Amino acid sequence: MAWPYLVYWDVFARPDLYKYRLVFTFLYILYFMSYAYFAALGVSLAKLYLHTQIPSSEKHGLSANTAWVETIRTSVMGSATSGVAAFLAGRFAQNS
Repeated sequence: MAWPYLVYWDVFARPDLYKYRLVFTFLYILYFMSYAYFAALGVSLAKLYLHTQIPSSEKHGLSANTAWVETIRTSVMGSATSGVAAFLAGRFAQNS
């Protein structure tokens, strides 16, 4: 994780990169959002799998709201935020 670079930016970053702290923070937040979406994807897949494995007699009171659409949505959103962050980081690296 890059949190030490966020906290100790003045110590770890080269002096010529000090002006890019806001850009780095923005890209880090995008990557963090991507991580959260992929973590939610894992939870959705686990729910779908466990819902098929639990006997129907023990499903009383369990919500069956997990759908494949939610799983696909989190996958697409995770890929999109990761792709945007990687694209912006690449463009930023080329321009600096």
